[in-house]
Amino acid sequence: MTNRGDAATRVLDRALDVVFVKYPARTGLGVVLGGTFAFLARLFEPSLRSIDFADFSNAPTWGWLMLGVLIMHTPTIRALFKQQPIGNDVIDQALDLIERGNCNQAEKRQQYRNLIAQVSATLALNITAQREVSDVERVLNSPDKS
Repeated sequence: MTNRGDAATRVLDRALDVVFVKYPARTGLGVVLGGTFAFLARLFEPSLRSIDFADFSNAPTWGWLMLGVLIMHTPTIRALFKQQPIGNDVIDQALDLIERGNCNQAEKRQQYRNLIAQVSATLALNITAQREVSDVERVLNSPDKS
């Protein structure tokens, strides 16, 4: 039960990141699309009342807005469920390009090795930078001996 809850929370967290942080253009376009749906629902309200299986004419505006955002984010949501993301968009895109590339197994292995080398170099740089920052903080926070 806990694992399912954790997985659901992780998926919800990813979805919120997608909607609000990673792709603000898609969110904005989704709101515009939803607003267009709401306008069209009001415009064609007399003919929509004749539809029996759903009450489109009384749907709230926020529902149309959410539908527009969902439609615009469908490719991203689909990609989230297809792969296990690393958490870094650049690395995720690089892995996707390697997988979709027209390469044989040896070339793919070499590309993976190159990617690992680049990520390792970046991590080493980050660790060195963190050490330098902590050294500077230690010097700034130490009491003066004068």
